[in-house]
Amino acid sequence: MKKLSLCWSIGVLLLVITAFQNRLSAKEVEIVVAGPWAFAADPNDPNHVLLIVINYEHKAHFLSGGDVWRWKDANWGYQERDSGYYTALFSTQCTPHANINVKMYPVDKVDVNLRLNSSMSGSGVAISLPKPCWYEEGYIPSHVMLEDDLHTGHEHVFTTIMRLHYTVDDGLTELKFAGLKSPIAFKQVAIDQGITSPAVSIVVGRTSGGPDKKCDKHSADILDRSLDFWGQSRVHRMFPKLNDDGSQLPGQYDSTCKSYTGSAPSNGVHEGLVRADSHGEIRTKSSNDTPMEIRSPSRSDCHVSLFNINGAVQ
Repeated sequence: MKKLSLCWSIGVLLLVITAFQNRLSAKEVEIVVAGPWAFAADPNDPNHVLLIVINYEHKAHFLSGGDVWRWKDANWGYQERDSGYYTALFSTQCTPHANINVKMYPVDKVDVNLRLNSSMSGSGVAISLPKPCWYEEGYIPSHVMLEDDLHTGHEHVFTTIMRLHYTVDDGLTELKFAGLKSPIAFKQVAIDQGITSPAVSIVVGRTSGGPDKKCDKHSADILDRSLDFWGQSRVHRMFPKLNDDGSQLPGQYDSTCKSYTGSAPSNGVHEGLVRADSHGEIRTKSSNDTPMEIRSPSRSDCHVSLFNINGAVQ
């Protein structure tokens, strides 16, 4: 009995030592996702999550580092794609756990296979990634009024940038995708919010045209077309005014902007808006208002929320 107990103790000790050694040989990395991507369960791999985006006036950019504002900088090794299916070729060493501050636009009862086939036929980009250890909201929220908000003055705030956290083998220095001509190197970079983990970014952005500062029509259009793509009814929506650089001015709306571009619902079209703050209190416009500036990494269309398909991100 003592010999058996001793063998059992040694076995447990070896397991602990092995786990500790594995942990020492691992590191944390991130994949930073920006733009109106939809997150869905991968129908071909239960251990993967699928990112899908329509390519209406947009392209997907793969680049090194977690600074999504460098999405058009050739020095960061970016590769550009307007359609196709890509699979990340790496594995993660962790168990998924609680996510932080994720606020996505929910889309339910969708046949993901049907939309995936549509993406692969040229209407969008689809990327299969291992499920992350956890999701974290990025640092750029989107402010928008939806449906009854247009009467109450309440603003929704959605996630537009997602940080996917992974624990990987310490020797992993670049991210390979089946379908991309060359790998993307993981890089640590300094951004306004601090030093990032080694990261790769995947950004969707418009490659031409400036922001519509009055109505942010780019955001409205991509929201409409994203809902069309997923077989959803269009909604009444209004985005805030923009600064010259495409950043949002939360709470500042122009009442002459169209809130709907599809057939109106049975209860009719919403009326114009007045100035409202992010707490839903109706206010008149004041020259003293100085709302927080919200930057956009890829012109104004990155003010569209990330989409959560069939509750893939919990």
